[in-house]
Amino acid sequence: MKTQFIYLLIFQLLIGSCMKKDTTENNDNSKQEYFANPQEAAKKAKSDFLEVMKSSKDLNLGFNASALEGTETGNPFVLEELDFDKILSMDSSSSFNSISKGVKNTIVPFLDNKNVVTVAMLRSSSDGYSISGLGDAKMALDLTILDLSDQSDFTAYEVPNLNIIIYKKVSNSTELYFTDYEGRFNLSQGVSFQELSKTLKSEAILFNRKYGDEVKKQKLVR
Repeated sequence: MKTQFIYLLIFQLLIGSCMKKDTTENNDNSKQEYFANPQEAAKKAKSDFLEVMKSSKDLNLGFNASALEGTETGNPFVLEELDFDKILSMDSSSSFNSISKGVKNTIVPFLDNKNVVTVAMLRSSSDGYSISGLGDAKMALDLTILDLSDQSDFTAYEVPNLNIIIYKKVSNSTELYFTDYEGRFNLSQGVSFQELSKTLKSEAILFNRKYGDEVKKQKLVR
């Protein structure tokens, strides 16, 4: 997650810098740009980032401009944020739908065959889709391992405090969950919600016992 933050910060600062230069010619360019669908927004994100990479030769994000340039846009999927307090009180009737705070980002992968080079992160509003960032090496690697080519219904979940991303694949009405949390699970073998939720709840309880008071005092970043 720290790596993701760094990539997002670099992207936003550099793109912001480009936009600032453009405002000398047209002040309207400083406004947030919205797109009708994720594919259009991802196309613009890719174009902007290629421009930045080509003008900043020393920028090292784990892939080069030519690798990104040759990619195709994959199917978008949503990243939802789970409610940590609801994780603590999960029971046998719980599901990720019932403990989700809602969609945090729409993720669009950039694919070179089955290899995910990087991802674009988009926000959705009544105005359409806007670009919130590009580049998450950990997620790109995760998605490459998970193989997005099988066209399964796909959703990602972010777990606050524990810094876990969980991926759900639905194929032929069967749900499987994938994560690589502390070696207890791996991305090559899916598990049921029941199996995953037990570990997730126990880890959340341990975290809350150790750091709950500090989180409440806002001494830790969720």
